[in-house]
Amino acid sequence: MAISFIRVDDRLLHGQVVTRWVREKKCDGIFVVDDESAQDKVLSMVLKTAAPMGIKVGVFTVDEALPKLKRALEVSKSYFLIVKSPVTLLRIVESGINLPKSINVGPMSTRPGTVTIGANAAVTEEEKKAFDRLSECGYDIVFQLVPGEKFFTWDS
Repeated sequence: MAISFIRVDDRLLHGQVVTRWVREKKCDGIFVVDDESAQDKVLSMVLKTAAPMGIKVGVFTVDEALPKLKRALEVSKSYFLIVKSPVTLLRIVESGINLPKSINVGPMSTRPGTVTIGANAAVTEEEKKAFDRLSECGYDIVFQLVPGEKFFTWDS
């Protein structure tokens, strides 16, 4: 499977992803897809150096990522796809990219205009609609910070 793990996480790439999830899921490389982060050269460089040795990280806008994700689906390597928002993930899905039907959601911090739906999970109305649409498309959405910890699903 080319995409071995999909995560929505407002911190994008950080310790929980690199230390815990990389041990649980096969990972040869990481696609970080976030328009704002990809356009910030300093942040992009920091994200690229956050992964363990041997795991390449690319930081892309949605438009840059789409052709790269299509190519990644055709190779034998396994990649993580990490986005900051379900809105971004929905844009990728609606572009026709055929992703695995399991989405892990990490931290989504409280921000202006959000409603808290669980521990470490607050969503805007736009994010709620994106999660609803992803669920309608057959995606299983699980809110879980790290493997083995308590979780809840979008459906619940």
